[in-house]
Amino acid sequence: MQNINLLNLLLKWKFHLLVTFSVSCIIAAIFSSSFFITPRFKSVGIIYPSNIAQYSNESMTEQMIEMMKSGFVKDSMIKEFNLFERYNIGENVQDKNDRINKIYKEIISIDKTEFEAVSISVLDKDPDVSKKMVEKLIYFTDVLIKKLQSQKLLEVLEMNKMGLYRVKSQLDSVNKSLDMFRREYSILDYSIQLEQVSKNYYKSLASSGKGLDEMRKMLDVLKLKGSEYEFLNNRSISLSKYYSLLETEYLKSLRDYERNFTYSNIISDPIKPDKKSYPVRWIIVLSSGLSALFLGFLLILNYERKYIEM
Repeated sequence: MQNINLLNLLLKWKFHLLVTFSVSCIIAAIFSSSFFITPRFKSVGIIYPSNIAQYSNESMTEQMIEMMKSGFVKDSMIKEFNLFERYNIGENVQDKNDRINKIYKEIISIDKTEFEAVSISVLDKDPDVSKKMVEKLIYFTDVLIKKLQSQKLLEVLEMNKMGLYRVKSQLDSVNKSLDMFRREYSILDYSIQLEQVSKNYYKSLASSGKGLDEMRKMLDVLKLKGSEYEFLNNRSISLSKYYSLLETEYLKSLRDYERNFTYSNIISDPIKPDKKSYPVRWIIVLSSGLSALFLGFLLILNYERKYIEM
């Protein structure tokens, strides 16, 4: 019975409700036009991160998103596109930074896709600017990542350079001592010389005895200085091998530091949008019409209830 009454009520007031719906839709269409709401165009770019050194347990995608949302990138974007002036925020406005931060969050969206890529979308009243903002956001993110990684690579490079210098100094000192042994004591190769001199000494001793004094002196020198020379020689060989390893590490770190890494592999290039993304007028018009229709129906119910009571 109640359903029938409601249906009768709708039929009774159908023209009033139809006019209410139509007028509200027309008003919504007018106020959602470009005269009242500035249309915005959306440009979207999708990238995969690469060559990013991990600082925590976060994935490269999550780290890149953090970089994109950093203060450096945000400040660079605000300055590059003069967003204060673009959104009519004067220098003397007390809460200008709070306002621009809210607008920045509204027009720029950065999200992770289901396939671990990064999606960047930008809204702007100018389709060319929305495209350029996506491109610049990627560029400033690369600048930030390069800056951070260059600092780390420079630290590694300097550490390897210091290690190389330290080992080189030790090696030079050892080789200098070896040169002194060669000049002053004529020790060139301890093992070979000791074997040869000993052999010649005993041969000479068994035969004519010629040159025994010189060989005896050489044997005394080898016995006195030989162990020290052998220690220095082994030390020189060990340091030379270590120096070679450090040199390899140093050259690798130098190549890494000087190499021009890329950090963003663009999967989907941002394009100039040819259709506005905001506002969606049909949604505004339809929702306004239905809201007005519902409100009108409530007012009619209230009116009819009071009329019956009278």
